[in-house]
Amino acid sequence: MSVNSPIVNARVKYVNGLEIAYATTTTLTLAAGAASNSTNVDDIILSAPVTNTITSVGVNGVDIAAAVLSSFYAVYVIGDSTGYRATASLLSLSATAPSLPFGYDMFRRVGYVLTDGSALLVKFWQYGHASSKDMWYDTGIATPAITTSTTYVSQSLAAGIPPSLVCEAYLKVDYTANSATNTCTMAPYGSTASVGMIIFGYGVAAAQQGMVTVPTALNSTAPSITHKETSASDALVILVAGYQDSLA
Repeated sequence: MSVNSPIVNARVKYVNGLEIAYATTTTLTLAAGAASNSTNVDDIILSAPVTNTITSVGVNGVDIAAAVLSSFYAVYVIGDSTGYRATASLLSLSATAPSLPFGYDMFRRVGYVLTDGSALLVKFWQYGHASSKDMWYDTGIATPAITTSTTYVSQSLAAGIPPSLVCEAYLKVDYTANSATNTCTMAPYGSTASVGMIIFGYGVAAAQQGMVTVPTALNSTAPSITHKETSASDALVILVAGYQDSLA
């Protein structure tokens, strides 16, 4: 008689639900759901939505101090592996590990939020039920002034995309060509392609607006793209409308 050998499968790191939503200038909600913890050895289960207040410190607030102005905060679901303390939310300036409140020993990042110059939440919309989330701003985030060039130049998107996040950026483009045949091309920072993978231009010598999705790469810690125009006399304005956030 043969002996059956047990089949052991590796855990699949996952996020299910746990969408974040803007509520007010100082609060956001975290929907019910579940996720593997950051080390993928346990599960964090949130059975009912919770509200996070960015002016509070601790559970369902910010980990160390109330939110400060013009900063990206990682949003975490946090749990207690003993089951004694209720699953909750926590914001942190750290994108790798929050300072956990007493009694909590598990966490998983489920998104980012941005504060404005008054330390209030920038209104956002998050979509996606799994580990890939689309983040959109209610109003596009302006990038630094752009100098048009006939050779590729770098453009930081750090004003609207969290530091060190490599992602696809959703960009609102305002391009003014001084000739009907002129175009703007874009690619990730560091691309060596002679022609960028994204080409923008409607064949008119006038202001043109539209949306493009451009992969980013890091210039130091800043998510960035590179771009060039047919003529340095063209004009280009880019706003970050959103980005795709991978929670893997």
